[in-house]
Amino acid sequence: MSCMKAIISTILLTLPCLTSVQAASFDCKKAQSAVERLICGDPGISELDDVLGSLYRGVIKSNPATEEIVRRDQKEWLRLRDGCGDAACVRRHYHTRLLVLSESIPMNASGAPSGADFGGAWSIDLRSPAERKRGAECGGAYFSLRQSGSAIIGAHAFATVDCGRINEGGDGTVKGVVHGAGAILVVTSGRNGAVVIGKATRRGGLMHWVSVDEIRAAKYEGDSALILSEGTLAREKPKAE
Repeated sequence: MSCMKAIISTILLTLPCLTSVQAASFDCKKAQSAVERLICGDPGISELDDVLGSLYRGVIKSNPATEEIVRRDQKEWLRLRDGCGDAACVRRHYHTRLLVLSESIPMNASGAPSGADFGGAWSIDLRSPAERKRGAECGGAYFSLRQSGSAIIGAHAFATVDCGRINEGGDGTVKGVVHGAGAILVVTSGRNGAVVIGKATRRGGLMHWVSVDEIRAAKYEGDSALILSEGTLAREKPKAE
């Protein structure tokens, strides 16, 4: 198991316990097919279903020109997903669909932010008090995001203390959509190509981020993606010109 998968597994185990009805994008009391019952009985897949539902609706809202294609592809994807016979197959189909949906998020959307505003530079200091005292360099993570309408595009970077390992994700390594009071973000590691999907929520001047799952493995086995697993980031004040 990669370091990133280990981190994500820990997060999932420590998240508040949710019933499948709360987590899945559909009412589990009305689940009829074997795959729907499987989704409702597996907290991890149920969470993926909830995230996919939010991303699907957000993509249609952020890029109406693609709505017909996105809806058609979703129906075909549901047909393929429902042909699965085990949880591993279902999870693979969710990972694939999430990656495809993320490609439909417009890179050059225009307009004022709608819903919660996630635009700006967000950072978190991950150094211990002792590391801060000795003036250790690096040891933090940041998101640089711009939002047009409900579409979010930006970058994510992460560096271990003393700059031993660095993920310098460039522009476009973060793509997402606003959904309700939160956002679904798809983050690609500039270090090794791993892709993580997660949720962001605004809390006053802060942004809380939590990874949900790694939806594409790293190109190099055993190499951490260096994507922030969970944390509350503060919005940086714009620099005076």
